[in-house]
Amino acid sequence: MDMEPLHRPSASEPGFIVPTPAATTSRRPGLLTAAGWILIVFGALGVVAGVLLLGQGQSQIEGLNANAAHGATLVTLAVSAMELFTGVLVLRRRPAGRRLGFIFAGIGVASSLIRLPRASGPGLIGLAVSCFVIYALGVNGVHFRPTPPR
Repeated sequence: MDMEPLHRPSASEPGFIVPTPAATTSRRPGLLTAAGWILIVFGALGVVAGVLLLGQGQSQIEGLNANAAHGATLVTLAVSAMELFTGVLVLRRRPAGRRLGFIFAGIGVASSLIRLPRASGPGLIGLAVSCFVIYALGVNGVHFRPTPPR
């Protein structure tokens, strides 16, 4: 039995078609819009809280000295600003926004689980919201378009 080698078309042959990814829909799904706005709202609340704490001139966190509390406030402010920016990226359907959204929602899940024994109400709400963001980003992965080349 004599077998012929497989013929692979080259780009110079007529009829060669370059495979392209499927186009994303022009409309953003509601779940994705909700996830983006949740990230924006939580990020904005964190930025406002951080600015208010810094504006007081003294950050007080139980169990920490003044310098450590000031550092924790600065870290919270930076993370909240990045979370706000991530929400904008999610609304623009950028792949980096999806990845960062998973990271910040994961941080939200972890912090909610840590708070759960002390404050069950806010802990459960934070846990539910963070899990919703993870779900919305996971289900709607096909709607994120790649960053256009420059």
